[in-house]
Amino acid sequence: MNSEFSSKIIKNLMQWGVKEFYVCAGARNVPLIDLLLNSKNIKIYSHFDERSLAFYAIGRIKSLKAPVAVIVTSGTAVAELFPAVIEAYYSDLPLVVVTADRPRKQRGTGSPQTIEQKNIFGMYVAACIDIEANEEFSIACYKRNKPIHINPCFDVPLQTKENKEYNLENIIPIEFIKETYNYSKEFDVCKRFFSISKNLLVIVSKNNIENKSILIDFLRFLNRPVYLESISNFRECVELQDIKILYANNLWERAKLLNIEFDSVLKIGNTPTHKIWREIDESSLNLNVLSISESYFSGSCNAEHLQVNYETFFPQLKKFLLSSNNFNKSEMKNLIDQSTTKFYKAIKLLNEFSNSEYAFIHKLSLKIPESSFIYLGNSLPIRTWDMIATFESKNFQIEASRGANGIDGQISTFLGCALENKINIGIFGDLTTLYDLQSLWVKQYHEKLSFIIIIINNSGGQIFNSVLGGKTVDFCKNEHSLQFKSWAEMWDIKYQLIENINQLIDNSFFLDKYSRQIIEIKPCNVETENFVKKLALI
Repeated sequence: MNSEFSSKIIKNLMQWGVKEFYVCAGARNVPLIDLLLNSKNIKIYSHFDERSLAFYAIGRIKSLKAPVAVIVTSGTAVAELFPAVIEAYYSDLPLVVVTADRPRKQRGTGSPQTIEQKNIFGMYVAACIDIEANEEFSIACYKRNKPIHINPCFDVPLQTKENKEYNLENIIPIEFIKETYNYSKEFDVCKRFFSISKNLLVIVSKNNIENKSILIDFLRFLNRPVYLESISNFRECVELQDIKILYANNLWERAKLLNIEFDSVLKIGNTPTHKIWREIDESSLNLNVLSISESYFSGSCNAEHLQVNYETFFPQLKKFLLSSNNFNKSEMKNLIDQSTTKFYKAIKLLNEFSNSEYAFIHKLSLKIPESSFIYLGNSLPIRTWDMIATFESKNFQIEASRGANGIDGQISTFLGCALENKINIGIFGDLTTLYDLQSLWVKQYHEKLSFIIIIINNSGGQIFNSVLGGKTVDFCKNEHSLQFKSWAEMWDIKYQLIENINQLIDNSFFLDKYSRQIIEIKPCNVETENFVKKLALI
């Protein structure tokens, strides 16, 4: 009975489009494991750490553009999936978690490895399907844009002596019908927004790279100053050079000095990482804010939000809107010129603080080869890259996990996103790395996958220096004197320690597509602090 039950579950998942299965083995999920192992052409990955495996699965969803499933045993193993489920929820990713459970009759009894698994993920899943062997179910009705929880209850015997082979090759995924869109209400919102937007700032964050040409065309049509975050993958676009803001720190104050009073912000994409976006909620700025995204979330309590399909929406919006370029072009040019000047002053200042964290990140952006895949981990690396990385057109493909803005599971997600036959570089802080030391298990499954993990080891959470003060800042930084050489040795990966910017002059360690390396960079924290202080005075 359990074999048939498991077959029904796996067929449902494959019909929904699941391409790969990630298994943390235990006793209670043995029926599912037996079926997968006895099925042809099924991709199975195995690891003992549920949290790392689930975050790796998130990376695979980003890479495959398709759902994947994580299968775990009963009990606290289920709870280990919660951080990744939350990330998938806020990132609109179709992560399926299959949590093998004890029979329903054992709930509430304190029976070993029996917890209340039904609805454990609450609002963070599109559905919790709690089923026993004799019950029918289907996930065909759910869109592939949110996590789903399947909780099958298996009774003994968990394993039979039969070694039946299953043929799951001919299962055809459901073809989801493309929705037709009538954007009349959305266009009315946009028309009203643009009619009152005299001084408009545009912020572009994470978007599907397949929509790049559509968005570039729309941004050129708007002809307003635009801040392009690195994870937008538009940062290098020469087509937007004349409207691009290179340096956004203290943007609102600098605009006022030019007699520019921004009254509106248009955000395109997922929630931005830059402080100028948080200041919309946290400060007294009185701004009209419109969020346009393929995501369900606006990213701000003060934004009016439109969830749209870019491919159909923006070309129509361009035709619908009369060009409303009532932004003073001379003022716009002054703002763009000022931001450009500020950026290059910051670059010049790096010569004085050459071993600061900012200098290392800038040098890395210059040395990393063109067309590399770059993953930016939370929290300082992504902000520092946005601020100081080169604007040279290097065709980088940049990714990050910014759904819940957590620092857990970042390296696992990077390795899931990484591409074979590509130079894959992940940049992480030291605390982020310590959160995810299990992540390198995946190297056994991908012989052709190269990766370089760059750890910016500034001895703790130095980001708190900029947001806290007094005794609290020292407490929250979690300062340490740890290094990562032993971690590299444990996983048999090449290691290099860099403590001086001159060691980055040679970029040979970036050129081998088949290398696996851990590069630990130890910036000078005093230089980093002094760079920030002096930059504020320029």
